[in-house]
Amino acid sequence: MEEAIRLDQVCLWRRTQEEFSYNLKKTVLSVFEGQYQQPAKKLVLDKIDLVVEKGEKIGIIGSNGAGKSTLLKVISGILKPTTGTVRVRGQIAPLIELGAGFDPEISVVDNILLYGVLLGLSREEMKERIESILDFADLEDYRFVPVKGLSSGMVARLGFAIATDVKPDILILDEVLSVGDESFKNKCQKRIDKFWEDHVTILVVSHSMEFIAKSCDKAIWLNKGHINLSGDAETVIKSYLVSAVGDDLESSSQTPEQSIIERIQSIEFPISSDEVTIHEFSLTQKGVNVSEYDGGKTIDIKIGFEIEEDLTLFRMGIFLRSITGECIFRHLIADWKADFESLKKGRYICMGQIPPNLIAAGSYIIELHSSRYGIKDYSFGDLIRALMVVKFPYTYNTAHTDEQAFGSIIINSNWQLTAI
Repeated sequence: MEEAIRLDQVCLWRRTQEEFSYNLKKTVLSVFEGQYQQPAKKLVLDKIDLVVEKGEKIGIIGSNGAGKSTLLKVISGILKPTTGTVRVRGQIAPLIELGAGFDPEISVVDNILLYGVLLGLSREEMKERIESILDFADLEDYRFVPVKGLSSGMVARLGFAIATDVKPDILILDEVLSVGDESFKNKCQKRIDKFWEDHVTILVVSHSMEFIAKSCDKAIWLNKGHINLSGDAETVIKSYLVSAVGDDLESSSQTPEQSIIERIQSIEFPISSDEVTIHEFSLTQKGVNVSEYDGGKTIDIKIGFEIEEDLTLFRMGIFLRSITGECIFRHLIADWKADFESLKKGRYICMGQIPPNLIAAGSYIIELHSSRYGIKDYSFGDLIRALMVVKFPYTYNTAHTDEQAFGSIIINSNWQLTAI
């Protein structure tokens, strides 16, 4: 097959204290005050070797700070590698950061023209695309509004609409499907499905393991700037999730269940993401941390968190996933009480339950979720995640207790049987 992207021994060093170089006054004062520090450098990409064939769909996964977005920027030409070579064949459309490439002072229409020129298209060609872009982004009424007057969700819609309307050879997406309302997400998914059918080469970073598993041929697991594993998407995702919830399980002298319980207990709180801080997270049965949950008893959830400002459209709760990342169900505080979406600045404790006789026996990934609907995902799921082992209720299928589970959910339908 024809190569679309090739990276050979790519390394990238980046400064971690760049602010000293950008503010001359601050730099001069820090020198006179004896507080000047030489900008430190960090290796963010380490000897990356990667070949992407034309038409492949590659998902890139890894924890926050693993280098996922940086890798996309290097491939897109936004960042130049310190060492190594990057070769890209074909027109590339990167949708990496909200507002990247937009001028906030000029109108939506002018930004469409500007963005198209940056992608290598002519002004005349972009003029022909304006109406279809505005229609897709639902921004017809905002065509002459400066971009600074749009919400972050609108900017995301505009960027996605432009990048995908130009029909590139290579499409690069960084968490783009995590922003926007459900209607727009569905539109995005349909358009991406069209790219899949048209054999466009796609690289996508996402925290949604379910999306990666369903949509990508292959996956790459990045860890601290180097490729931990690459290959079949489901295999890579499973390895990543198992590692995320139980490092060093194989070398542990304890049982896997004990090691996994230690994982959730060893998380160092508080953990912050923008204006939200998590102070506590626990899953117990009758107030006790257990190594294996009894599916016939209630599982109690407790989350302690703090918000630094008044928030609307706020969500907090858990996701239960299969070992390969598919979502089994979500359980958020505002699902049944819409008033909980609007919270004042302050500290909170929320408590909920997973009811008994619901989850089939097996191993699951449980992760904390916090977001603002249609605005942002705080991505706590990367940091606050654990493997939950569940056993069947004692009263379930008592005639065949060794039978495997069919599906992940069990229900008691209160069957009635009458001879006639």
